[in-house]
Amino acid sequence: FVDGPVGFGKTFLYTAIMAYLRSKGKIVQAVASSSIAVYLLQGGHTAHYQFKISLIL
Repeated sequence: FVDGPVGFGKTFLYTAIMAYLRSKGKIVQAVASSSIAVYLLQGGHTAHYQFKISLIL
């Protein structure tokens, strides 16, 4: 879990880690709680979509 203010480099860090793991032949799936965060990560999905979590409103 990485937390920090806007502009701290969280997305850059996630992208670098995912690129490194993919270069090693690992399968990487980015999962975030908000759709806004998902748009910033290549191949990302929201947690409820990825894990088929029902959301009852």
